[in-house]
Amino acid sequence: KYYTKDDLAGLAALIREGSDPHILITHGTDWMPKHARRLSELLAGSDKTVVFTGAMTPIMNQKAGFGKTDA
Repeated sequence: KYYTKDDLAGLAALIREGSDPHILITHGTDWMPKHARRLSELLAGSDKTVVFTGAMTPIMNQKAGFGKTDA
């Protein structure tokens, strides 16, 4: 899924307001660079550490019932 500006703004707000200092985001590889860059801009000045990691196919994709996905 391509996240909208509103989606990313909402995610940034959740990260800023949350108590966790470290955030790990598992993300499909197609849009990860663009989304990570935008989230970084939205979190400028924040003391949060956010790490994106690429996920091409979920573990046990078919058994988990995901079917076809870009995540």
